[in-house]
Amino acid sequence: MDPRPAQPAPRPSRQERLLMALVKAAELFKRRSSAVFREYGLSFSQYNALRVLAGEPEGEASLGQIGRSMLASGPNLSGIARRLEEGGFVRRRGGEGDQRLRLLKITAEGRRVLEAIAGRQEANVRGLLEPYSQREQELMRRMLRDMLRRA
Repeated sequence: MDPRPAQPAPRPSRQERLLMALVKAAELFKRRSSAVFREYGLSFSQYNALRVLAGEPEGEASLGQIGRSMLASGPNLSGIARRLEEGGFVRRRGGEGDQRLRLLKITAEGRRVLEAIAGRQEANVRGLLEPYSQREQELMRRMLRDMLRRA
């Protein structure tokens, strides 16, 4: 047994505290958003995949494209795609060999659900960011985007 008194853990650096606050803010956003998405039979990741598809000109993208937008791995994406298809939110086609080449296309039901969610999701976003000016919000977005680009 060590006779020395236990030393307190070193205090996290300012940079680590900043990143931990960022993680907590992201978790709060995800928790609030997920509560809304669940009411429509969607997970957070499924909602994000639908948003990616809705943003495409033809409402269609490969699993690989969706994965790059969402920073999700192949096995996770296959499950997301399968559940979206089972729910009638997307249709899959092509890519018989390589699953990443399969195309997903958002259906009318997928678009309807996104429209139904939009108002409540926007309220979630506003609730978190309203205290900050547009200039502050844009600065945060640019800084975070830059951080991700450099990673």
